[in-house]
Amino acid sequence: MKKQARQEVIRKIIEEHAVETQEELTKLLEREGIMATQATVSRDIHELGLAKVRNEAGRNVYQIFTTHVSSNEEKLQDMLQEGAVKIDRVAFVIVIKTTIGTSNVIAALLDELDYEEALGTIAGADTLMITCRSVEDAEILEDRLIEFAR
Repeated sequence: MKKQARQEVIRKIIEEHAVETQEELTKLLEREGIMATQATVSRDIHELGLAKVRNEAGRNVYQIFTTHVSSNEEKLQDMLQEGAVKIDRVAFVIVIKTTIGTSNVIAALLDELDYEEALGTIAGADTLMITCRSVEDAEILEDRLIEFAR
């Protein structure tokens, strides 16, 4: 099966099922008659822009970002408005407290945007740390993130 067709099936599965793991997605693909390795499923997840978010039942499940958001910066703004609880800075490190399950999505968007002020991100269940190049860079990025979160 071609990649595009497989990815369409993955979209359908994600919309219809609360999929929590790559293994679960692989098994659901098999039920559809599609054999795929974990590496292939992992690449598809990345290419489709799937990210884990907490659903209404409190489970971390894969979700496709809707197409109404046109850029990663707009997605970041939406996620910060939706999930950021507190944004704080200590020297050159920014710490964002989030609702459970959103810190990894925010981190992935920041990594994708590749702001020059940020060296990297580390995300847990409800906390995200961003290491910046300098205190000045951290101040600039903190101001930008706080503005996005409003």
